[in-house]
Amino acid sequence: RKQKEKKVNSLKKYLADILLNLDKNKVETELGNLGLRKSVSVAIDNLDLIPKKYVQKKIELIPDKRTLSELLKQGKNVKGVHLESKYTLQIR
Repeated sequence: RKQKEKKVNSLKKYLADILLNLDKNKVETELGNLGLRKSVSVAIDNLDLIPKKYVQKKIELIPDKRTLSELLKQGKNVKGVHLESKYTLQIR
C-alpha cells in the first residue's frame, strides 16, 4: 500500500512539474482533466529557532505491552488488560 501511495505521489509531482514547465494550469483529456491549484504551506527550517509560544507539545500515552505480557504470564492481575489467543497466517 505504501509503495503504491509513493508511486501515486511521484506521478502527481511529475505531472505538476510538466504542467509548470509548459506554463499551463489546466489540461483536458478524454480520460479526465488535470489542473494546478496554487496553495501556501508553512515550511519549518529549524524548530529550535521558533519561539516556544508557537510550538505545541504532544503527549502520547503508550502502554508497555511487553512488560504487561510478562506480568500477565506470571499470573499477576492488571486492571484493564488481558491476554488474548489468536491465529496469524504465515506464508513461506
